[in-house]
Amino acid sequence: MCDPVSATIATLAVVGGGVAVRNSNMQATAARDAAEEQGAANRAAEQQRAAEDRAFQQEQANQTRALEQERMNQTQSLYDQQRAVAEAEAARVREAENRRQANIAEGNNAINEVFSQFNNDFYANRAKNYTDYATPQLDQQYKSTMQGLVRSLARGGNLNSSVRGSAMADVQSQYDKGLLSIQDQANQYSNQARNAIESARGNLVAQNAQLADSGAIRSLASSQAQGFTTAPSYTPLQTLISALTKGTGDGQSAYTKKDKPLGVDLFNSAPATETGNVV
Repeated sequence: MCDPVSATIATLAVVGGGVAVRNSNMQATAARDAAEEQGAANRAAEQQRAAEDRAFQQEQANQTRALEQERMNQTQSLYDQQRAVAEAEAARVREAENRRQANIAEGNNAINEVFSQFNNDFYANRAKNYTDYATPQLDQQYKSTMQGLVRSLARGGNLNSSVRGSAMADVQSQYDKGLLSIQDQANQYSNQARNAIESARGNLVAQNAQLADSGAIRSLASSQAQGFTTAPSYTPLQTLISALTKGTGDGQSAYTKKDKPLGVDLFNSAPATETGNVV
């Protein structure tokens, strides 16, 4: 049999060991629970930080996108403003050019209207104006020469001879050549007028393209046209007909001082000029 005291001590020892074990287990459990709780707290804190980081990054991204969108909006707005200004300027330039072209067209119409009087009839009349001026002078030369020739033939006794026909034919030939010479000169006056008028017209068209002022161009055209409507001053006709005394039997010229026909020097010595009629 065991000693009661020993048994008690043993029992107490057993009981005490069990308590110690339980206490140890409880401490371990408490430590484990605390560790788990701390781990959970740490995980929660980490998750919170991660969520906050994500939120911050999202906010930063949102702000960046917002700033980029604002910059793009500002750029687009500036571009739209610049485009509107450019389009307005282009429209203004087009309108101004359209007005300028309209003024040029109106100016050209004014030039054509003012210069329409210078047609083929005008140039034909310019030539006729000279022939009307010069032909009577040639006729007077012919008449005076024939009178002088008849007197020369009469003095030489050849008035009814073949010499008369030959001499008169020569005078007639000179007269015919004189008419051609007058016509050539008349054509020159006509061509000179045509060239001068067309040159003036061309200059006016060039000025009109620069000025684009139909009122000013019409005034210039009218002023220049007025100057072209007056025929030029003509010099007296030179002597185109002269009698030949050879074969007439007259020892002196048909134009000696004694027998000179009236008015024969009109075409050689007169210093004054005459002006043709206005066409």
